[in-house]
Formats: sequence, structure tokens, C-alpha cells
Amino acid sequence: MNKQQRFETLKNEIWQNYFSTNKTQKAISLDVSEINDCLGGGLTIGRVHLITGSGYSGAVRGFTLAILRKVMREKPSGHIVWCTNLNSSDGILYGAGLVAIGIDPARLILVDESHPLRGVAAMEEVLSAARQNSEEAIEIAAVIGD
Repeated sequence: MNKQQRFETLKNEIWQNYFSTNKTQKAISLDVSEINDCLGGGLTIGRVHLITGSGYSGAVRGFTLAILRKVMREKPSGHIVWCTNLNSSDGILYGAGLVAIGIDPARLILVDESHPLRGVAAMEEVLSAARQNSEEAIEIAAVIGD
């Protein structure tokens, strides 16, 4: 299967899952019932979610980190892969700050990539490796691109 076919397959899978009425997958509660109700119980694990704001937003990053803390509790042996540009003016994650909010920096894998398309390719590779589920592979709890 070539890259275009894989992309089409993934796109179809995302749309099918997005409109699926099957609510058997576990969701991460956002602890606000009105938001959880709109999302069918919270953010569904194993799905793609877009969290966005205007420009660099500390609120967006803080919200993402709050969700990650919940994901890490749900998957205690899972690692987070965060694809970012460490040389950007948006700032970087700070280990002591992560510990202060309950996130173990030892479970965070930073992928430093300045080109957005290569960052997406890195996320694709991580997700592909996670699906193979080999014994030598580490468990991936979440993949983030910013």
C-alpha cells in the first residue's frame, strides 16, 4: 500500500470513527458535565482530537497538559510523544513544572523538528510503531504535535 492509499484509508477510518454511534470505547472525562455531554462522555481514548487557539496559547498548552495528566493515570506505563520545535519562540516544557502538575517528565519523549511536515511524519511513524505492539516497544499513551 503506497502512502496515498494509506492516507485515504486513515482518513476514511477517522471519519467512520467520528460518526460512529458505538460508545464502547473509554473516554477521558473533562470533569465538566456540559462539555462531557457534548463529547459523548469525554475525549475518547484512541481517537484524534484537535485542541487549538490563536497563535501560541498558554491556555491551550495548559489544557493539553491537564488532559495528558489524566491519560497518564489511565495508562500508567505509557509514554507521551510530543513533536515540537524546541527552537521556536513558543517556549518549551519545563521538567520541574511538569512534576509540579503531576506529569512525570521521564515518561515524556520530545521529538524536536522545525519543519511541520517532518513533524507530522514523525507522529505517523510513532503511531505506526505503536500499532505493531512488539514486545521490545514501549507503550505509547498519547502523541501530540504542536
